[in-house]
Amino acid sequence: MRKNHKLLTIFLTLATLNIALLFLFKENNVIKESNNDKPDFHLESTEGITQISMISDTLNVMLSKANNKWLVNNNYELDPNMKAVLFSVLKDVRVQRAVNNTQKKKLASQGKINGTHVKIMQGDKILRDFFAFGDANNQRSYFLNATSEEPYLVHLPGYESYVTGIFGVNPNDWRNRYLIKSTWETIKEISINNVAHPQEEIKIKADGRLFSIDGVANLNTEKMMAYIEGITNMQAIRFINKPQNLGDDKLIMSIKIDDAQQKNNCQIEIFAFADDKTKQYLLVKNKSTYAIIDQNTLNGLIQNKQAFEQEKN
Repeated sequence: MRKNHKLLTIFLTLATLNIALLFLFKENNVIKESNNDKPDFHLESTEGITQISMISDTLNVMLSKANNKWLVNNNYELDPNMKAVLFSVLKDVRVQRAVNNTQKKKLASQGKINGTHVKIMQGDKILRDFFAFGDANNQRSYFLNATSEEPYLVHLPGYESYVTGIFGVNPNDWRNRYLIKSTWETIKEISINNVAHPQEEIKIKADGRLFSIDGVANLNTEKMMAYIEGITNMQAIRFINKPQNLGDDKLIMSIKIDDAQQKNNCQIEIFAFADDKTKQYLLVKNKSTYAIIDQNTLNGLIQNKQAFEQEKN
């Protein structure tokens, strides 16, 4: 009797273990099938990302983090607003549905040929690797895992937006749009020359934490500081490659900044486009950076000395 009871106990233990293993196996299979049905393209957290590459036939963008600073193609500072938008998309994007069988093969081929290959890294670890593509006119975005032939329609829940669009932005539009590194605390001197009125050259000089303007005895400090702030906060509408016909454009004004930190010294020239009627202007910084600025920015820069005089009561 005692022997039979012992065998029964062993049998029940083994049976319980088999049932538990069977349940666990089924549960794992369900999770796996669910993941196959709707793969996770989104990221729960973007904190650990160190590099994002976006490559296509017409695009080559690499955003990378080094020394706690994000760069575009290892050359230019990344625009913080663009980074925020991209990281928000990576966290919020969701699979809407799988592509039906009649379209699957065609869209998978289209994605790998014409799409943007997106790879997200954390050090040497690949966090996500997929192709982003779609139909901008119909606001349809598709993601395709790099090792799969199963494209999925994706979206941002609660928004009507073309998700894929962010992955097709050219390198210049990822760049930080602030044009000047100097701050009022580091500026030693600013020289502003208006080509139309060369006699109205403005020289702003720092003496410690105080500023003066040559030829302005009764200085309106508030207006002068607002002017300096306008220069240091100047932003580009967009960056462009060097224009081929730069010599045809008309020079309007130049600005030279002498900074306590020599790396921030810069020479700026602003041109009116010879054949443009959009009221946009070409800004050339250190003969190597080419940017577009608008009429309001230019208007704020063109001043005469009288504008800085204290008004008499």
